[in-house]
Amino acid sequence: MASSVSAGIFERLFFTYLAIAVIVGGLVIGWLFYAMWRFRARPDDPRPRDAPVAGMIPAERGHVLWVYIMAGGIAAIMFGLAFSTISAVDALENPPKDVPASYHNVTGFQFGWRFNYTGVGGVPFNKVGEFTVPEDTPIVLNVTSQDVWHNFALPDYRMRVDSIPGVVNPMWFQANDPAETHIACVQLCGAGHAIMRANVHVLTKADYEAWLARESTVEYERLANRGTSANLTLAADGADLQVSERAKAGGIALRIVNQDAAARTVAAGGWSVTVQPGETAWLYARLDDARNVAYEVS
Repeated sequence: MASSVSAGIFERLFFTYLAIAVIVGGLVIGWLFYAMWRFRARPDDPRPRDAPVAGMIPAERGHVLWVYIMAGGIAAIMFGLAFSTISAVDALENPPKDVPASYHNVTGFQFGWRFNYTGVGGVPFNKVGEFTVPEDTPIVLNVTSQDVWHNFALPDYRMRVDSIPGVVNPMWFQANDPAETHIACVQLCGAGHAIMRANVHVLTKADYEAWLARESTVEYERLANRGTSANLTLAADGADLQVSERAKAGGIALRIVNQDAAARTVAAGGWSVTVQPGETAWLYARLDDARNVAYEVS
């Protein structure tokens, strides 16, 4: 079965509640059966003086010390459960700050899920019905809907969050090992609600990087085939940029060819790539209305 940080937190909290419930329930039920046996009616025994009488409130029995003991015990149990719950909720709502995370936008629609990725060099691309993530990495999601109210649920990881039009709800999870699991909608959303699922593929970090590189190359080539691209040739005497005639203002695929004798680094839009001599690389850049691309070469 797929395992995750969130599943571990929920299961520990569940078993804490279960253990306390079993102990308290066992004591209460045990005392009930003891009292039924100890104070049962006997033909040869007189009626106890403190036996309850229908319609009358019996006098107090026992010592007031037991009231304080019971109140203290219940308070300790309730405070312990409250702090355990608060700690679990805090961990589930706040991904770790000291570990690099993978960020994705998730959009629900009748009847499927669309996942946004940022590929190598910053190129954005989408996948529908398939969500591929690396193991041992916090996966931070921003979940919304484009039509009606859905609910994004990862049953094996014990996580769910509402998917609401016009609202972005954050959620994160971290898979502990490679696995195949699924996403389901658990909010009735229409005739196709029962089939609104997506497959989750958890890969090793090396396999995920290779997958992301392949998908990024496919997206760059798709942009280039549509004419949404620019060719950048690096040479010893400078850089030569040619923008496709069909390219419009917005994001474009920047195809970089290094004809220099040394490795060169190109930066654009907060991303950078180092291109070895004689090699080709891709980078996602922005093209403004004047058909200019902001980039730096070093």
